[in-house]
Amino acid sequence: MRVYFGTTHAHTGADNNHGPDDSHARDVFEAAKADGFDFLLLTEHSGPSGPEDPVAFYADAQAQAGAFTEDEVFVGLAGYEYTENAGSDDDDQGHMTVYGTDDFVNAMARGSTFEALYEYLVDESTTHRVLAGFNHPRPRGHQASARRYLNRDVRHLVPFTEAFNGYVTDEKPDIHLYRAYINHLERGWRVAPTCALDSHSLMRLTQDESDRERPCRTGLLAPNLAKGAVLRAFMARRIYASTDQNLRARYTANDRLMGSVLGRQSTRVHFDIKLSDPDTQRQRDRITRVQVIGRDGRVVASRNFNAHQVRWRVSVSRGRSSYLLVRAFTNDPQQLSAILAPVWFWKRSPTR
Repeated sequence: MRVYFGTTHAHTGADNNHGPDDSHARDVFEAAKADGFDFLLLTEHSGPSGPEDPVAFYADAQAQAGAFTEDEVFVGLAGYEYTENAGSDDDDQGHMTVYGTDDFVNAMARGSTFEALYEYLVDESTTHRVLAGFNHPRPRGHQASARRYLNRDVRHLVPFTEAFNGYVTDEKPDIHLYRAYINHLERGWRVAPTCALDSHSLMRLTQDESDRERPCRTGLLAPNLAKGAVLRAFMARRIYASTDQNLRARYTANDRLMGSVLGRQSTRVHFDIKLSDPDTQRQRDRITRVQVIGRDGRVVASRNFNAHQVRWRVSVSRGRSSYLLVRAFTNDPQQLSAILAPVWFWKRSPTR
């Protein structure tokens, strides 16, 4: 498995109601590919704040994604952000990334509800690959993560939730997104953490990392860089969110990759965690702390480091936790820098 970097939430500058430049789908994919992204999922608004001609936009976005996709170089994906479900004030509780559906679903159309969206996703999934994710949730959790929506089929089709959004500074750590992520796990969702650049301009898309601002990235583990491999990594939850653009992270638990379902028989869990940052000249990119997190976000194990490359083998008891995940800190132990997908301890796999 190799590590690839990208984002699962990005916009054009011209096809929504708060884009500051005139960039369209072609420009976004071209800029991402030129700037070294391995993959990008374009998610323009699907409600009234989105394109004037959504059908034409969706067709063009999918065509541009395909045109810029080049195996082992870049994977372009075109979906949409199902927005404004909670009302005309663009309430941030209601936004979701959606990929793979035939229709560019308007969240404000008559009859649009989360129940209807989930039913549509399940129906679409019988013939082709579709998936969805929770965008910038409130601390208590995304509106669509309520337990009443959760069933076996829906859980399978929602593989991720945003743990970081946009860029991170010391004054903007996005801790509320982490709290929401833990709440999603506690409710029984099998979601991995992602970074969402949520960029509405080419400037934010191509912004370099600095000591002041750190545009986040989604990292994923895949055997190669191709469209099918990226989508399979999403669905396998081999994903992590990082505030660093090139922090490489992975782990196994009982010899299974992060994102796996280990089963309830796994009471003792042996972790093999590896993290590295190639920017060895940057002091703040040193990995300073790694933790294993369990039920309700509690720290199960923790160790301090001071290096750009670390490996930690640790054995823990999972206790009553239905999941365990790994998180890492760089430079300042109080600055959360990476959140890795959990492993789950369920009686059987939640996938179909």
